[in-house]
Amino acid sequence: MNKASVNHMIIAKICEFYIRQIRDDVIEQLKNYQKEACLFPEDNSVANVWEEICVLVQTDYGYDWEVYETNIDQLCLLEFDEIPMPMQHAIFQFYTPGEEYPPISYKNEVLESIRILVLTAAQLYRSEMVNKHVRKYKQVKEELAKGL
Repeated sequence: MNKASVNHMIIAKICEFYIRQIRDDVIEQLKNYQKEACLFPEDNSVANVWEEICVLVQTDYGYDWEVYETNIDQLCLLEFDEIPMPMQHAIFQFYTPGEEYPPISYKNEVLESIRILVLTAAQLYRSEMVNKHVRKYKQVKEELAKGL
């Protein structure tokens, strides 16, 4: 392996570390928003906003999803802005190879990648309450399909 390949691998690992850290920090912040901050606190028994997002992601999103998507984007941006500018540019190059360095809107492209990681984690997240809501959603969906 040549020196350029090794350097590229090292930079890639550092970028992956920062992106995962942002994802984890965003999820932790969403977990810290208690049930009262949910869009439908009286309507569900999830523990926090993160669990409500997980339910929405696992049940084909839902009414007012844009509110959560905007919140996720804002949290990602706040976390990304805390990274030193040279690292931001390295992350941009890592996630958008071949793009001009860096375009004015580079944050939007990186934030989309981070949002996808957060939503993937939401799709995979399991808890008793999330599972209960997902089962209920699927049951209602099946009953509606039978009735049509």
